[in-house]
Amino acid sequence: MGKALHAELQKARRRHDLLICLAVPVVVYLWAGAQAPTGADELANAYSALLYALPLLNAILMPIVMALIASRLWDMEVKGSTTKLLYTLQSRRSLFAGKALLGTGEVLLMVTLEMAVFILLGRVQGYTVFQTFAYHLIQAQQIIG
Repeated sequence: MGKALHAELQKARRRHDLLICLAVPVVVYLWAGAQAPTGADELANAYSALLYALPLLNAILMPIVMALIASRLWDMEVKGSTTKLLYTLQSRRSLFAGKALLGTGEVLLMVTLEMAVFILLGRVQGYTVFQTFAYHLIQAQQIIG
């Protein structure tokens, strides 16, 4: 399966799949940034507005992007009619597992970048400070002890 994943990564590099994975968070940033609250009285609830907007954007964009990624994963084999040839060179299980692993990795990359966009948008727009879990633990320890 490692060889199948390596082959899929090489094909993805030629297809420029990384550009798709990077374009989705940029679109989310621009779309959510345009809908972001800007008034001083609205900034206190700005992260709540983002937490409402981002799942809505994902509900619109992710099915389209996942279909695009799935289509691009099989595009080369279908256009070249090489699926039967590939089945003779490697097992079907490893071929499908490599493609599924690559597709899952690409979606995971997009979601991780979207989380970074969430924090970046909050800092750029000047929302209330997004503090880490460690910060809250330190504050709780200072209050308790």
